[in-house]
This record gives sequence, structure tokens and C-alpha cells, in this order.
Amino acid sequence: MDSMKPTEIRTQEPFVNLFPIKPEVLRKIEDHMRDNKFLVSHPLDLATWEGQKDAVCIDGHTRLQAAINAELDKVFVITHELGSEDEALALAIHLQKNRRNMTDVEIVKCVEVVDARKQRGGDRKSEVAKSKPQRCGIEESRSASAKHTGDIVGVSARKVEQIRTIKDHGGEDIVESVKKGAMSINRAYQATQKRRRNTKAVTETKGSMDAKEESQADRKGRSDRTMKRSDDQSPCPDAIGNTSVILTLSHYKALAELEGSISDHVCRAINMYLESLRESDLGKRQLK
Repeated sequence: MDSMKPTEIRTQEPFVNLFPIKPEVLRKIEDHMRDNKFLVSHPLDLATWEGQKDAVCIDGHTRLQAAINAELDKVFVITHELGSEDEALALAIHLQKNRRNMTDVEIVKCVEVVDARKQRGGDRKSEVAKSKPQRCGIEESRSASAKHTGDIVGVSARKVEQIRTIKDHGGEDIVESVKKGAMSINRAYQATQKRRRNTKAVTETKGSMDAKEESQADRKGRSDRTMKRSDDQSPCPDAIGNTSVILTLSHYKALAELEGSISDHVCRAINMYLESLRESDLGKRQLK
């Protein structure tokens, strides 16, 4: 075990804010150190790893700050030689879990820190990173990623997936409630899933209504186009002769309900009418 000046100890992310310092706890430890100095039985944990040659404080930030505030000349430290920053992060969380049960607030914070490192690429030189399975260019599946994060934090993969679901779909109100300790992870997850089901039901209902309105609009559009042709009094020529027939609005509305080409219906009706004229003596006189 070594000793160092507290002001010379290096601190950095993600360790320095992994477990935020509580002001009331800091004051108690600071007062204790002024009377009893730094206890050799509670050393600070430092670590080095590949790419990090200078030792970094990974656990004991509250005690370190208390020692600085109390103006102590030295504190006791243990330095761990690790393979990667992931290992240092896992050890920092493990040391905290050994002293007490982590709250849901702290678990959520740890999962956020580990996931944020993965999004930035994490420790690409670590053996853990090198051993991750490659699938179609994707470093690891969602379930494997949750297990990896869970192993570091010390919780199940399901717990990690619940936290991710809350962050992605819970909304700001639910997320903030968990981070402030007003709602447990399990309760927040259930509330999130209920909100997602309700949102899906509303979306499906709206989609069905939109489709119905769109269908009605299409039918109305066809009717409007038919009515416009009626207003224009467009004639329908017949192959028998140059006879033209102008349809009334009521006729066009009736034809619009028949689907298919209105022109075909009109011409068929005209042909039938002309054929009936041809077969009658009166019709024959009219056609002369």
C-alpha cells in the first residue's frame, strides 16, 4: 500500500461522476478526517491499464474530496494494474456493490455510462472488445450487448433491457422519475410498456380512420369529377351515327355508384336506346 498527496491524485470520466458525491456524506467524512486523519483501512483505489499509464482514481472520490477539503498531507492508495478501461469500470462498480446495495438510481447511472462508452466505440484495444462476435457487420446483437453491460454493472441482461426500454420509450417524465428515485426500474418499465400499448392502439385506430376517410374522399373525388363532366355537358359519341346524348346530374350520380368506366356505361345505354329506335317505325323515321 502506498501513500500520496490527495491533490496529486488524478481523476477523470467516467469514474469521477459514476457515483455522485452526496454533500451530507462528504461533510461527515470531512469532519471525521480532521479529527482522525485518513484511515489506512479505507484506501483509495487507483488503476492503470493499456493506454493509461498514469494511475487514475476509480473508487473513493468522496473520501478523496474530503481529504482535500480537510487539507490532509497524504492518503493511502492501492493501485490495480488492469487490462482495459472496461475492467477498471467493472471493478469500480464492484467495489461500490461490496460496500452497500446499489439503488435503482445508481444502477441506471451505471448502465448509462457503460452504454455511452459503447456508443463511442468503448475500449477498442481491450480483449473484451476484440472477442465480441461479429454478425453481418454488427458488433453484437442487442441481447449480447445487454449481457455485456449487465456483466460490467453486476445486474441481469433483462434489467439492462428494461432500463434501455425506459430511456427509449418512457418519455421524459418517467425517465426523470427513475433518476430521482421516485419510481423503481420495474414500475417505470411497466408504465412504459403500458404507454407503448396505448400509443399503438391509438395509432392503429387513427390509421384505420384515416384509411376510411381516404376511401370516402376517393369516392367523393370520383363523384365530383363525374359531376364536373355533367356540368360541362360532354357528349358521348355513338359508333352508329353522330347522335349525342346529354346526361342529367342524377344520371351521372347513379352511374358513379356502378364502378368501372362511366363512359362505357353511357355508351352502352345509348347503344341500347338507339337499337330500340332502329327497331321501331318511329325510330326509323327519326333516323332518316
